[in-house]
Amino acid sequence: MSAPNVIRATMWEGEAHPPIVMRLAADDGFNLNLSDPDYGIAQVDLKVRDAYDPLETVIITKTYTGYAQLYPFVFDSLQGDGYAFDDVGYNFRHQLPASETTGFLGGRSYTFEYKITGKNLTTVPIQVHVAWIQVMSTGY
Repeated sequence: MSAPNVIRATMWEGEAHPPIVMRLAADDGFNLNLSDPDYGIAQVDLKVRDAYDPLETVIITKTYTGYAQLYPFVFDSLQGDGYAFDDVGYNFRHQLPASETTGFLGGRSYTFEYKITGKNLTTVPIQVHVAWIQVMSTGY
């Protein structure tokens, strides 16, 4: 299993969080996608936690399965628009709408934990990616 990929970003209170963009690949380097029977993604689980909560309470839980739910943010080919990490591109871009982040408080940070499950678990390991989103307060 790959080491977690940690992404840091900042958002303003009351806005949608910045898109979480990454390239998902199997340990052999093959890029994961939706269509491939061996390297396809079957499910994405998301847990969002308040990073300052000592109990690490999960405040948002989502599970995405099937092509219709995964297609908006998992791609069959690498995308390049706005990807600053390298020249290769990304195949995962997720963003919760502002309506789902209304409970995010300014001055706090939240972790987004993604568990990516492949269609063929013997070929594609489960990968966990965490994003650390810091929320800036709009108040004075």
